[in-house]
Amino acid sequence: MNISKEVKVGILGIIGLVLLYYGFNFLKGSDIFSSTKDYRLIFKDVMGLEVSNTVTYNGVVVGRVASVTPDYQNDRVNVIVSLKKEVKITDQSEILLADDGLVGGKMLILKINPGNPLPPDSPVKTGVQTGLLGSVTEMLDPTLEKVDSLLLTLNVVAKEFQ
Repeated sequence: MNISKEVKVGILGIIGLVLLYYGFNFLKGSDIFSSTKDYRLIFKDVMGLEVSNTVTYNGVVVGRVASVTPDYQNDRVNVIVSLKKEVKITDQSEILLADDGLVGGKMLILKINPGNPLPPDSPVKTGVQTGLLGSVTEMLDPTLEKVDSLLLTLNVVAKEFQ
């Protein structure tokens, strides 16, 4: 059986397009061969959370952000996360938005608490975890207020000596 060169080039072109499609989706953060469950999150402000950011449980990556969609009518942001099938979410579980180090990226941290199993496509409780910069800011705020008060006092004293 003789296959013409045109057919061989056509088959090679189709294989190349399929590989390009799956490679592009893989680079976007979609796991091609894994099975996942999706859950809904609602945030007031996602502070720069993007599609394909990680969801971690005790430091282990267990999922990714699948979509981030603003809801203009309700003044909130809807987030869909895809978690591995073996992750058992309960109705008391919580997903926290946190800083991913000093670079400024965001990640989601999963806290699983005892409770009833939560079916896929259900909303999960959300929260915000202050990171390193948030902690430093909280510590500096009272100090800056004292420095400001001291400078105002020095300004008054300087005016009296003029």
